[in-house]
Amino acid sequence: MKKLLLSCLGLISLCSYAAMPTTETVIVGNEDNSTGWWSDWSDAQVLVGDGSVAFNFHNYSDCVNNWDNWILVLDNSGLCPKDKDYDSAQELVVLRADNYGWGTLYESTTLENNYNWDTFKDDMNGAWVCLVVSREGETVTMTAEIETKDEIEYTYTATIKGVTSEKIGAFLTVEKGHLEIENDPDPVTIGNLDNTSGFWTTWSDSVNLEGNGNINITFSNYTDGVENWNNWLLVINNAGLSPNDEGYDGASQELLVLRADAWGWQSYWNPDNATHDYNWDTFKADMDGAYVDLNITRDGETVTIEATTYVANETEEKEYHYTYVMNGVTAPMIGAFLTVEKAHLVIYNVEVENETTGVATIATDTTAAPVYYNLQGMEVNASNLNTGVYIVREGNSAKKVLIRK
Repeated sequence: MKKLLLSCLGLISLCSYAAMPTTETVIVGNEDNSTGWWSDWSDAQVLVGDGSVAFNFHNYSDCVNNWDNWILVLDNSGLCPKDKDYDSAQELVVLRADNYGWGTLYESTTLENNYNWDTFKDDMNGAWVCLVVSREGETVTMTAEIETKDEIEYTYTATIKGVTSEKIGAFLTVEKGHLEIENDPDPVTIGNLDNTSGFWTTWSDSVNLEGNGNINITFSNYTDGVENWNNWLLVINNAGLSPNDEGYDGASQELLVLRADAWGWQSYWNPDNATHDYNWDTFKADMDGAYVDLNITRDGETVTIEATTYVANETEEKEYHYTYVMNGVTAPMIGAFLTVEKAHLVIYNVEVENETTGVATIATDTTAAPVYYNLQGMEVNASNLNTGVYIVREGNSAKKVLIRK
């Protein structure tokens, strides 16, 4: 089955690690593709302020009409017709899969696609769709990355301007087809996809460790490349909270803020405790799209932070090692969360191993065989790879590799 590793790069912002569910498949529409117009709907995903929501699904059609496929509805209520208070007057735009739509904010001139209309009906039947709705200010963009059963890739985008409501909702419906929606919350995105996030404006939830053990977080780091510090930041605290949580008290609970560029602050910061083998001449470029394997290990009063950064571009592969040691940590529990400045992160996996409780996987992929993905997050055929950079996931680990043909 073709699946987007990166959940369409648009991932759900500020998703709670502790509450991450297992993947489940939700069916919208009749599986014989007899679904009538406006007769079945997905639940609405709600976005308050800037950020993104995503739908990952297989689309099935009776192949009679171009419009017999998925349909996206955006509204200002966060409801769908399954909810008793839903009011169609709250709809902002309806976007069909076949490059058409309607609604108060619909503008046909903003729709773009690279479909092959000669094969469109057949292409869409069984196609895997990663659909992302992203908001920045009063502008909402929809991006649908589509892979057909024959591994043909299409992109369909739309822009909705003048969205003034603080909250928007997004839900799917279908006509003469059905959808198999995979509610898979990982990976998680932190920061705006265009790398405009200001400092201390977005955070992951805190991952907590009681006593000795290890926290492992794997993610891709993307940056605007302007400053060395425009990358990931790790915050270690003694409260098990992040700014997403009520009760977070900032600096009084923070033990260390550690930047990707070997700098930091708070009471446990000491530049003598940081070691790395970065190449500062290429650091900014290297960090854009880099894959980071971050380990936070506690042994008594010593906490060791190790970030292994894998860099792959069209000509070479590199590996960097960055270590920081915290001494004299007496708090019985430590928490760790990530933030960014002028960057964004795609978090793939979070795992906590405690000396007494064992391993608790919080967001993981358990596929044992190696699976290859392009940088758009689309699974590709490992036996037919072109020269380029790929993400390889094997079990619970992943890395970037350069393939030469």
